[in-house]
Amino acid sequence: MIGEPAAVWWALLLAVGLGYLIVAYRSLAVWDEPGGELFSGLGLAIGLGALVGAAGLQLGDTHQWSLLSIFSETSVLLLPVLWAGFAARRAGANWLTRRRASLLTAGIVLATIEFRVAGALVRGTPESAQTFNLELVLAVTVPMMITYLFSSSLIVVGVALLVKQTLEYEHLPGTPVAAVAVGVLGPWVSTWLAKQVAEMFDPTNALIVMTMGYGVGFVGFALSYERYGLFAESAAAGTVGRNRVIATMDDTVIVVDDERRVLDINPAATELFEVSVDDVAGRPIEAVVDDDLSALRSSDVVDLVTGIGPREFEPTVSTVTGPDGDHLGYSVVLRDVTERRNREQRLSVLNRVLRHNLRNEMSIVSGYADMLVDRGDKAVNDEIADEIAVTANELVELGEKARVVEELMAEPPTTSEETAIRVVASEVVEEIEEQSPDCEFDVQIPGDLTVGANPRVLRPIVANLIENAVEHNDAADPRVEIRATREPGAETVSLTVVDNGPGIPDQEREVLESGDVTPLEHGSGLGLWVSKWGAKRLGGTLSLAAAEPRGTVATLRVPESLPPSAQASLATS
Repeated sequence: MIGEPAAVWWALLLAVGLGYLIVAYRSLAVWDEPGGELFSGLGLAIGLGALVGAAGLQLGDTHQWSLLSIFSETSVLLLPVLWAGFAARRAGANWLTRRRASLLTAGIVLATIEFRVAGALVRGTPESAQTFNLELVLAVTVPMMITYLFSSSLIVVGVALLVKQTLEYEHLPGTPVAAVAVGVLGPWVSTWLAKQVAEMFDPTNALIVMTMGYGVGFVGFALSYERYGLFAESAAAGTVGRNRVIATMDDTVIVVDDERRVLDINPAATELFEVSVDDVAGRPIEAVVDDDLSALRSSDVVDLVTGIGPREFEPTVSTVTGPDGDHLGYSVVLRDVTERRNREQRLSVLNRVLRHNLRNEMSIVSGYADMLVDRGDKAVNDEIADEIAVTANELVELGEKARVVEELMAEPPTTSEETAIRVVASEVVEEIEEQSPDCEFDVQIPGDLTVGANPRVLRPIVANLIENAVEHNDAADPRVEIRATREPGAETVSLTVVDNGPGIPDQEREVLESGDVTPLEHGSGLGLWVSKWGAKRLGGTLSLAAAEPRGTVATLRVPESLPPSAQASLATS
């Protein structure tokens, strides 16, 4: 219980505590600003510490195990955690995450409780035995000594961060930073001084020291927010520009040293290539991507295998230098250009095929029309009319293929339900059989084999592969085999269409595989291009090979299922 002379100081301490709480409440308006929530937390912790400390003095609380005493001391010990977090957020250095702050808080609370328990045990030990009971002495001193030292280091770190940001950014005034530092350091320092004064003199002097420290601190804390506009400007954006933009980039970023060993990768690389920093740190860059640094530097576009299938990237390799210009390593930025190149390729193929075929086919129609005028023979005219009809139908089919391309690219790659491959293939075969009754079909697909692909995307892929195998088959007994299996250990389903026709010309196969449409020849249609683009749409691949003794083997490989991130990426094509 405090005496009458100290009542004024006690009332002032209560008023200061309430003042801190009021500023904390008002600062909720800047909760979303960098460090805003931690500024409110500082005001709350300091205000409650003052009120609880004043209550303990008024009640004559001298028992070291008292909940009031533990709460008061814990609130002061937590100030450095909140202070360091506030300074880090203001400077844009987000190393003190909520999880880490929670762990630090829990450690401080436990250390405080352990200190009180051990202290009670020491006081309960006979004085003659205390000298020799080293374990109890260590149990009292070591945990709190470590806690005090760590708390002090956090205070220093917070001050250093704010001083550094003020010096680095000339547009930031130093007054608000100095004021908020006083607002935190005043209560923190005065609390430790008050403990020493209480032990050396009396509680009244300790109350005076504590009230003066809290009072000076409150003036600084209130002015920093109410008058000096602490949250009017922040260096966080500038620091984030240096430290966080790379972490939030959609492009893949890999940093390697002079020996081409990986130092760091950003979250985009982690997600896309399904590796973590711990997995690849210290390993060659090939641990992340398929190519080495020299290949990346010399290539305009590289094909790399990712967690969502093969993708195309534009690599940019830059030299990383230190403050003195010394060479430290390289940064590699990989920009995913798959969708852009797919669009460019589709436009190029459609333009070339449509222009070329329209010109040639319409020349045929025009020539036959002239023949109809010149000839009066009905039999000949009927034959010419049939050729015109066939050519016109080919043009209609070409236009239909172009429409299929447009619709296929507009569909999402996956659906919520699994697609049975046998059902899709059987439906396609049934339709083609009506038009090609002489062709023998052999479908060997397990009934339970499914994929997560959208059937409206998968069906035109399969249909064009089977149609191509039938239309160009010149064998006496045309035959088409359709097989599908789940590749072991690869989480991939492969569908193979094998025919016994003449095979695809090497040049045309190379064009389809490379994507280079410059040498596209007369007679190349859109069917296999539809299948190729559809395969990419599903995160898969299409490969063509010669069959023995003759014919073509077309193999479609698609993921059995795609993770949500991959679905979102492919859905933007």
